Amino acid sequence: MRLLSHNLLMCNVKGCSENNYPLRILVQKSKIIEAELNPDFLRKLVTKLDWKGLHTTLISLDFHKFPEQLAEDDWKNEEFLKELHNVLMQTHIIEGKLVCPNCQREYPIVNGIPNMILKDSDCLLYTSPSPRDRQKSRMPSSA
Repeated sequence: MRLLSHNLLMCNVKGCSENNYPLRILVQKSKIIEAELNPDFLRKLVTKLDWKGLHTTLISLDFHKFPEQLAEDDWKNEEFLKELHNVLMQTHIIEGKLVCPNCQREYPIVNGIPNMILKDSDCLLYTSPSPRDRQKSRMPSSA
């Protein structure tokens, strides 16, 4: 999972609607995977990111080179863009977990893929079974 992806994820557990972003990352294994630097892409991308959420995550992962607030000059600084590229595009979380800061729900990261699937009882859209679902089957049993 790239840190770029992390910026888009939030807890969706039923009733967990405040302080559910950004998810805290607990890293067990990470890897740097080289990717081509594209400064124009980064300049466009960062305007769409939640910088505050990203900054919170970067600090928690000991990336202290980034400012709390972005300045216009940051986009002209090649060194800043290289560091941002390294963090967003080349840093991959291979194993670990994402943890909601509100409800403490843990989402495992396995082989670089975060599992955000919830149990039915945790889902925002969960509804009780219909009466029809509770009825016994009218099909003859095969026993």
